[in-house]
Amino acid sequence: MQGAAQASLTLGLTLAASGLAASGLARAEVVDRVIEVVGDRAITETDLGFEIQLSARDVSPLPPFEDPGGDPMTRLEDARILRLLAGDVATFQPSAAEVDARLAALRATFPDEQGYEDFVLRWVDDEAGLREQIYGRMVAERYALRALGAVELLENPEAWTARYEAWMTPRRAAVPVRVVGLPDAPPPPPKGLESL
Repeated sequence: MQGAAQASLTLGLTLAASGLAASGLARAEVVDRVIEVVGDRAITETDLGFEIQLSARDVSPLPPFEDPGGDPMTRLEDARILRLLAGDVATFQPSAAEVDARLAALRATFPDEQGYEDFVLRWVDDEAGLREQIYGRMVAERYALRALGAVELLENPEAWTARYEAWMTPRRAAVPVRVVGLPDAPPPPPKGLESL
């Protein structure tokens, strides 16, 4: 009797699934691809594309975040690590007016309002999402500036950047980074089946 009940349940689920598929309700869709996980925060292909586009327009006080020839993945990793280290400490949190000023400066880099709106829709859906991204960047920047000194940065950006790299090295090592990669690459064969 148990086998008949299991077969009936399997048939019922199969018919339900095929009904959903036939009605167009069931479908698989790739929303985004995870490239890395830094700590417990994923970095997706969209995050990387957004970083490339945003860093071309958003002016950061940190030379490593401002370097147009720098690696955008390293900037993303560093920003995630710094944001994690900063936590919710009020010292590192920008005011609403400071975030507004940074958004206004970003908006001014577009030739017209439509270009700005297209950018927002393409990368973060709405201005609240962009505001959240800018806020996170500012927290990370403030954490680094407080640790390494804003005055020193103004006096000698090259020396400050060298200090930043030396300071970030142990912090990068302390936060686990798991490279997930893109699903286009075939997974390695299971152990023992390499020759098949």
